[in-house]
Amino acid sequence: MFSIYILTHNEEIDIAACVESALLSDDVIVVDSYSSDRTVEITSRYPVRVIQHQFESHGKQRTWMLENIETKYDWGRC
Repeated sequence: MFSIYILTHNEEIDIAACVESALLSDDVIVVDSYSSDRTVEITSRYPVRVIQHQFESHGKQRTWMLENIETKYDWGRC
C-alpha cells in the first residue's frame, strides 16, 4: 500500500472525483492552500486528512508537504 497526496486550491468542482479515485489507499492526504471555495468542506466528507498550508509556489508547497507531513506508508504518490 502507499500514501497519496493531493495538492488543492479552489478545486470544489473536481475534488470529489479526485478524492474518490484516490481512495484505493487508506492514507490520503489533501494539502489545501486555504481555498476560498468549498474544497475543504467537500473533502472533509471523505476519510482523508486535510491539512492547510499557505501557498508560495507549487515547488515549495510540494517540498513542505514531503518534509512535514507524516505518512502511514514509506511510499507516497503526489
